[in-house]
Amino acid sequence: MNTQDLLKEERSIWGNKKQTLDHIVICMGKPYGDICKQVRSKIETGNFDENELKKELGNTVASTIRFIDDLGYDVDECIGLALDSQRAYKRQ
Repeated sequence: MNTQDLLKEERSIWGNKKQTLDHIVICMGKPYGDICKQVRSKIETGNFDENELKKELGNTVASTIRFIDDLGYDVDECIGLALDSQRAYKRQ
């Protein structure tokens, strides 16, 4: 699945209503908190729910693609900028 296919699927689920930056930032905290919960479980009990972790990592990717579009930015451009930045960081 490419980014445009993923965006279409996200829109079929959530519709075309655009969220504001403030709302997006709050929504981004949900999967992050759920990932933190799994890490805490691993630290405290030695176990975590691997399917839950995978789901929340996927939620982060899928939702972020929709959030980028909500703000009127090009998804592929944003990903390209991120990869350029990571390459530059790695070279340091």
